[in-house]
Amino acid sequence: MRHGKAGRKLNRTASHRKAMFANMAASLIEHEQIVTTLPKAKEIRPIVEKLVTLGKRGDLHARRQAVSQIRDVAVVAKLFDAIASRYATRNGGYLRIMKAGFRQGDNASLAVIEIRPLLSLVRYRLGAHRSCAFAAPPEKPSSDSAPGDEYSYEKKIQHLLRADDLYRHGEMQRAGRGNHVDQPVNMAPFLSETPD
Repeated sequence: MRHGKAGRKLNRTASHRKAMFANMAASLIEHEQIVTTLPKAKEIRPIVEKLVTLGKRGDLHARRQAVSQIRDVAVVAKLFDAIASRYATRNGGYLRIMKAGFRQGDNASLAVIEIRPLLSLVRYRLGAHRSCAFAAPPEKPSSDSAPGDEYSYEKKIQHLLRADDLYRHGEMQRAGRGNHVDQPVNMAPFLSETPD
């Protein structure tokens, strides 16, 4: 009986699987988005999320643990310096997996796994490009504002992030693959509606 044996074998030996996950984790941290099969994406997700948690710890021992797992010092430097600082206030959920259809040759189910962007639509609203630095969120309404103005801060950010998910999913569906178009987006339709 196969009790207590979690994880997929993926038709590979243990050493091959370990090397494959190390390479996939390095590629995902370097490019922040990769296209792979759905089972591999589901297996790599907890590995990379634990690496981001090591990056948030930030000490020398955590850095050495990450290097021993990824085996690429430059990628670990990006993980600790750029990516971990993005999620300083977030506990888990650093990655997202989106289904991306089926592969042409063998009909394998494909998925895009990416490091979840934070407040990327706020940058669109400010007219910034996707590749620039993260913009600050909109200012909170002052205490002397009208009672109905609370939508303009908390709910608008949630609405922007939900619109970002819808946009990116639609772009991938139209393209038929995982690479999204890296261009500014017209956010007028999203900003004019109120969220549920």
